[in-house]
Amino acid sequence: MPLTLPNLLAMDPSQILYTVVLPFVIAFTIFWGLLTAMRLFSSKINTIIAFVLATGLFFTDAYLFIGQFIFASGTFLAAGLFILIFVFGTISWAFSRGRSIYKENIGYENELKNINKQIEKLTDKINRSTGQEKAHYESEIGKLLQKKQVLEAQLKAIRGY
Repeated sequence: MPLTLPNLLAMDPSQILYTVVLPFVIAFTIFWGLLTAMRLFSSKINTIIAFVLATGLFFTDAYLFIGQFIFASGTFLAAGLFILIFVFGTISWAFSRGRSIYKENIGYENELKNINKQIEKLTDKINRSTGQEKAHYESEIGKLLQKKQVLEAQLKAIRGY
């Protein structure tokens, strides 16, 4: 049944909702979304163009296609999109979380390596120095050893030793 004015006036309000209003809203939303994604115009101009295009579809077969096909398959499309988004979202979250856990553990390892290097440098300086310098370097080594013990305890807690 073509959408003419006498046919529209003869329809029930529920028929008008499903054959006129909802297809218009869907067509408008699709056009507006595409125009917004392309970023050719401002938001106001996108709204006007989408309104004109959706109104232009009013008396065509595409309007009837939207009213029949998209409503009939909309539930399956929504469920399929939900499953795809859920699966890909879960996979991307797992990879990003795994990467952050790896970086956290490597961070402690790298810090321990740096502390060991500093201790070696200070030990060399102690061997080459005399008197008060030795006492100063030995106190720095003591602080570094305490920090090293704390980091090793954190690593053991993370690894579950």
